[in-house]
Amino acid sequence: MIDQKKIDQLLKEVEDLESLDISLESFINKAQADQLLIKQIVEEMDSWKSGKAQEAFLSTMEDYFETLSRKLRHFETISSDIDSAKTGVRFSLAMEQTPKGPKW
Repeated sequence: MIDQKKIDQLLKEVEDLESLDISLESFINKAQADQLLIKQIVEEMDSWKSGKAQEAFLSTMEDYFETLSRKLRHFETISSDIDSAKTGVRFSLAMEQTPKGPKW
């Protein structure tokens, strides 16, 4: 017998995961665009005359990019986990929608 309440719950879970995935993907895309813009600005500043301020700034920017890249990889992993969860929920949904009973 098909459990409609369970099916509705699984459909809601898929919907929530898809919404979360879209929001996360949008955030990742914006962060990557920001990263590219800052990288371009840093490359322009590389033409500055040598000095302690330039070295300190470039060092700070390198640390920033390293941290940002690590965080983006983390968010991409979360996005992959969301995709896996959606696949698992869809499989559960398919199993729930499959008629159960004696096979003749």
